[in-house]
Amino acid sequence: MDSAVYEIQSFIRNISRLDSDIPSLVPDGIFGAETTESVLAFQRKHLLPQTGKVDFDTWNRLAEENDKAIFAFSAPLQAAPAKGSDFPLKKGKKSHLNGNVNLMLSRLSDFYGNFSGASLSADYTAETERLVGIFQTLTGTEATGEVDKLTWNLLSSLYLLLTE
Repeated sequence: MDSAVYEIQSFIRNISRLDSDIPSLVPDGIFGAETTESVLAFQRKHLLPQTGKVDFDTWNRLAEENDKAIFAFSAPLQAAPAKGSDFPLKKGKKSHLNGNVNLMLSRLSDFYGNFSGASLSADYTAETERLVGIFQTLTGTEATGEVDKLTWNLLSSLYLLLTE
């Protein structure tokens, strides 16, 4: 068993939980036909050269997407008390977390011009939706304007870094 291949397969397995276009694997440390197929699908999806081999660019992108997958499936970070059943947060949906999203976006506006206009409202407004979409674009995630666990964890992580 090759530990580097096992790690690649583990990354792909995590990523495939978020993206059904990437065939899932059971990590075994052997770079066989299934691994090649999954790597090719990943490269195709992420506009990388489709070689079926893991070069430096493919490895870096696998690691990046693996981190997103881990964030998406982990418990919500505790920048503010959060419970999983409230997700996704979106315009028109009542949640005690809406004000927290606005607070975190407002804090980002202290550091980044893209987030000006963030209010401390307790409602998930059209402006909240717009700013969340900008944040998602900047973090390389799908810009839905809704806060799922991945977006919450990314936003919370940055918020926690900025408030240290």
